[in-house]
Amino acid sequence: MGITVLRSDPWLWPSFSDFSSGTLDRSRLEALIADKSIGAGLLTWSPVGLRIREALCDRLRYEIAAAHFQEIEFPLLLPPELSLEVERLRPHQHQMYRAQAPISGVVGLGATYEETFEHWIAGRGLFTRDEIRLFQIGPKFRHVDSPKRLIRLRQFIMCDLYASARTREDLRKIHAEVEGTFERFLDWMGIPYARVEVLERDLAYVQFVVHDAGGEERLDERGVSIRASESFGDLRDVGRTSTVAMYMEVATSRQEEHAIAGSYGWGIERLINLVLDRACGTGFRSMPGPLRPFQFAVLAHPSLSRDEISGLRDVLGRTLSGDVACLLDDAVRQSFGMREDRAVALGCDLVVVIGKRELEEGTAIVVRSPLDGPQTVSLGDLPGMLSGNGM
Repeated sequence: MGITVLRSDPWLWPSFSDFSSGTLDRSRLEALIADKSIGAGLLTWSPVGLRIREALCDRLRYEIAAAHFQEIEFPLLLPPELSLEVERLRPHQHQMYRAQAPISGVVGLGATYEETFEHWIAGRGLFTRDEIRLFQIGPKFRHVDSPKRLIRLRQFIMCDLYASARTREDLRKIHAEVEGTFERFLDWMGIPYARVEVLERDLAYVQFVVHDAGGEERLDERGVSIRASESFGDLRDVGRTSTVAMYMEVATSRQEEHAIAGSYGWGIERLINLVLDRACGTGFRSMPGPLRPFQFAVLAHPSLSRDEISGLRDVLGRTLSGDVACLLDDAVRQSFGMREDRAVALGCDLVVVIGKRELEEGTAIVVRSPLDGPQTVSLGDLPGMLSGNGM
């Protein structure tokens, strides 16, 4: 593949605090936490996030297929009347976006929760038939009522599994298969986890709580172990705190029309953030090969013009084979607390940083790992160095 250089102008990467009045009057630490929460999906749509997401989803599809689930895709535009029938959507019914569809009439932007699946299945009279195993991977959104007004509407990527069975015993068998799917997937990722059973009202949960490296252990209000970071020195620590308490909920069980329905959820963005956070500390060499989306990266300073970046692409592209990407410029790296000494978070064995000064001097800064210091090399030697990096 050829070299790809991405140059992000500063206005494309604004601080999320600027768009949330709930963060403007808060401390810097609280604002950083809010930024991380509100913009948690930003890396999901970036080159590195997209490749990690594809690798995660491919493996998920492989494991889910072993449990005999079939993939479907629910639309985001749903009949607005559904918001009156679904309990979790009812409080936000007045906020639902509505539009006039040319054929089906008025529709609303609806969340694809498990209640939507149950409504869809029940409307087709399928609850009394054979068991159903379906799943989807795609975007969802959620209205969030926060007293601090930090988050009002959030879009995220989710993997949801839905099942229907004739008896509770049949559903327990499906639960066991899905739990095995989760365990095999986490084992593949090489991430330690704890399996916790929780009974809350009429819902039965089996949660897989992932423990990340670093931080002290504490328990939440339900007795589930959570790793709390000792320091909030940068967004990496804030991200660790938000992604470690990752509950993979297995199964809401309810009786409806003589059948039992179950739902299972995977937070894809949380997995992506977890991968990046772990890579900051242990490097991608500790992760499965498919989760190393780039072999190396070239980081261009935002001061470089488009012509200079184009010339840099030509210089490297003539003698370089493999997949190279200029992923993040200085503005983006500062926004996420990423510096070249933490660039392993990009999934790269070797990172090259080139700015205005380096381009004028004909040099480049090379970082091989977070433990090694930066090394200045000649720009002319760079293609050979990258080609000889075991690619």
